[in-house]
Amino acid sequence: MSEPHIEERRVSVLQIRDHVEGAGLQPGAVADRYDLEHADVYRALAYYHEHPREMQRIDEERERAYEELLEEIERSSHVDPEGSIGDDAGSEPSSRPDHER
Repeated sequence: MSEPHIEERRVSVLQIRDHVEGAGLQPGAVADRYDLEHADVYRALAYYHEHPREMQRIDEERERAYEELLEEIERSSHVDPEGSIGDDAGSEPSSRPDHER
């Protein structure tokens, strides 16, 4: 997923927007947190508001990626740590050693 960032930084426009408009942090506090110029924060906010369709598309991509991650975690939680595979999956593991089965 590609999204606009502060030039030569790993801080995205959406991160800046989330901190300032979502969490209510002051732009100066966000600039200090990420070691940015105050103007960088305001440019990021301006970019966000000047490109609403792009920002909406990115938000939707993030949401889909988040949902896919949750689904993957859910699928992973159904894995038997004992390694049972096939028709016996979900049954109680045998207490007999493998050579006696």
